[in-house]
Amino acid sequence: MKPAILVTGAAGFIGAHTARALKLAGEEIVAIDSFSNYYSTELKDLRIANLLTPLGVTVARCDISDSDALKKTLEDKNISSIIHLAAQPGIRLPVERYGQYVSANIDAYLNIFTWGLKNGIDRITYASSSSVYGNYPKAPFSESFADIKPISFYGATKLANESMAPTIIRKSKMKARGLRFFTVYGPWGRPDMAYFRIAANLISGKPFNLFGDGDALRDFSYVDDTVNAVIALHNELESRPAEYHDVVNTGGGIPRTLAEMINIAESQLGLELQSNVSAKHPSDVERTFADATLLHSLIGKHTPTPLESGMSEVIKWAKDPKVSALISNWTETTV
Repeated sequence: MKPAILVTGAAGFIGAHTARALKLAGEEIVAIDSFSNYYSTELKDLRIANLLTPLGVTVARCDISDSDALKKTLEDKNISSIIHLAAQPGIRLPVERYGQYVSANIDAYLNIFTWGLKNGIDRITYASSSSVYGNYPKAPFSESFADIKPISFYGATKLANESMAPTIIRKSKMKARGLRFFTVYGPWGRPDMAYFRIAANLISGKPFNLFGDGDALRDFSYVDDTVNAVIALHNELESRPAEYHDVVNTGGGIPRTLAEMINIAESQLGLELQSNVSAKHPSDVERTFADATLLHSLIGKHTPTPLESGMSEVIKWAKDPKVSALISNWTETTV
């Protein structure tokens, strides 16, 4: 049997789309997920049903923060490399729930690397985040910036991942690459993200909770662009020597304001969004803005999907009857 790529977090937003793209490209997939209740597990089940089940991909339930469960789930699996996308996402969990970040982003991360080392895996690509940059005063954000300071605990765990990887793989045959994702959006997304709530609230007529005045800049990255980068960067990593590690921005480098996204969605739906405005959340960064120079040097330059086109796909998905009847409820399942 052809060796498989292990995809963790395969019931998640980026994970499900990545597993689907790999399968469509002819790869064998082993897909796992903890099915965390951070947001609706109904949404995760429907992602799988719509994106993966038709291709014959099943997602095994496994909490990889439990090393014994991970070992048991992957026993006898012929895995050649790992794309590690499982994580506790989001920046707004209250401090009394920070343990969820530690369990999912530190313990699970260490377990997947440890399992890989014990089982002869020589290549792992893992999810990091633009949150590691915090409110860095210079833009666009470059991987070469040395003195970066996250302002969210989530971002701190992702920066910790980047610091840990070279020490974990030292004196092994493994090579590793961290991917700094930039505000990924698209169909079957996460209900804690602004674009998802904008679409849901426009359809339901409920007020949107707007933090700040909408001037926050975000390097919105359409999910297909991000997935293409994940797979291409994972493939490129194969050519690197043992103990190699780097981090790569996956954003397109074309930031837009949240207000622009709202205007685009309103125009496409022909509706006006009602908003409840409150102060910016202390863990919200002022802007994200990727320097894509390294990305382009590794996998070639690709024109990012325009925000107008990406949001058109989101709106089309959100208006589907099987989604529109549920989407508002999904936004109530997370912080």
